[in-house]
Amino acid sequence: MAGLLGLWLAWEERGAMEVVVGVAFDANGGGSVDVTSRSISSADMTKLHGRGMSFIHLNIRSLLPKISELTLILRQSKASILAVSETHLDNSVNDSEVNIPGFTLLRRDRYRNSGGVCLFIKDSVSFNLRQDLVEDNLEAIFVDINFPKSRPFLVGVCYRPPSDGSILNKFSNILGKIDLSHEAYIL
Repeated sequence: MAGLLGLWLAWEERGAMEVVVGVAFDANGGGSVDVTSRSISSADMTKLHGRGMSFIHLNIRSLLPKISELTLILRQSKASILAVSETHLDNSVNDSEVNIPGFTLLRRDRYRNSGGVCLFIKDSVSFNLRQDLVEDNLEAIFVDINFPKSRPFLVGVCYRPPSDGSILNKFSNILGKIDLSHEAYIL
């Protein structure tokens, strides 16, 4: 298998947002970073400036009031994809209200006070939305990331509400639809 294009480091801030930052890997290897403080250091951010593609995942607990913070994080990190869970958005919030310049926004909302997921994908990244992986009552978005002269790899974001006991069945249905010819999966 080709080198994994994403490594995850986690940082949790109680009551505000839970942050998971992706660090770029290339086929020659990589490393890991553990972040346990309330802020991400500049040294951690520089690890996101390496070769390859970088990812960030945030459990944000309400996207709308934090969009300027996300914009700053994306500018500092040079991440290619930002996955967000617990967006707390619904159809009363227009895409323009949560737009980040230079990124395409994909959303799957639940309702205003809980749940929801979205992906921000850098405009220079070629992708295809995987509508075939949509599962009723599952807050998830999946895309194939396309690179020239290589197979696409699957990136997804999924949120499971605490009361949902059927997540494994839903996720199993999705995994059964995935083409095993992909070189890497990032969920």
